[in-house]
Amino acid sequence: MKAKINFKNIIAFCQGTLRYQVYYSPFKFLIRKHIREQISFRINSMRRTCFINGECEECGCSTTALQMANKTCGGICYPPMMNKKQWRIATIFGYYKDKENNRTWTIDLKKGRFL
Repeated sequence: MKAKINFKNIIAFCQGTLRYQVYYSPFKFLIRKHIREQISFRINSMRRTCFINGECEECGCSTTALQMANKTCGGICYPPMMNKKQWRIATIFGYYKDKENNRTWTIDLKKGRFL
């Protein structure tokens, strides 16, 4: 299934592509710490086949740029990007209640991934 072309997906594409360029550059520090941490967790949580193929099996978006956008992937491999306060609370308690997808995510700090 390919992603629909709509305003939300265009914004997510631009955001993910821009963050991708910065994340893999010497200027990685320009991305806020809580966003960088979540990007790492998202990359560790994505399906291995999506990583190897370079695109999401569900929506066809490019990986790892897809993991850098605020929205979730089509396969729901991780929650939407959290703000600084949500991320801090989620890492303290070890879970996050994703109201958008009606799912509770466990945060595995040792492996750096969402379950």
